[in-house]
Amino acid sequence: MLLFLLACATTSEKNPCNANTSEEGTVDAAINGVPWSSSAQWNLAGSGMQITSADNGGYRLTLVALLDTDGRSAEDALAALPATFPLSGDGGSATLTPDGGDSASTSKGAGGSLSLTEQQSGGLLGCFSFDAGTSSGESIRVEEGSFWATELSL
Repeated sequence: MLLFLLACATTSEKNPCNANTSEEGTVDAAINGVPWSSSAQWNLAGSGMQITSADNGGYRLTLVALLDTDGRSAEDALAALPATFPLSGDGGSATLTPDGGDSASTSKGAGGSLSLTEQQSGGLLGCFSFDAGTSSGESIRVEEGSFWATELSL
């Protein structure tokens, strides 16, 4: 029984969220309760990181990770995953851009979080959720987001 409890504790520490995307190069989420998916890539830009989706299903997603909850840069956090980034302030941001509409950003909403759980074969796994707002005052909720993003070679 003790071994089972220790195994569960280790798993939850290693994987603070359920990054359950099964296909490499994809991102999945619920946008205002409606399922959405797209392709996804990630790259480092200086000491920060960006995870982006293709324009699919009417939306393009951009997640920016700068400083994790331990104060590490995204670049440093990659060397010692897992890491969690607030999607507001100095931690990072999220932007959801609809086709032909007003972009929603965590800078105009309640924010959220991005968790990076592991790297696999050049891919990066993690999950996210956030509340964003548009300049016209519309609120957009993104929940149950998970990804297995492929590394973008620049």
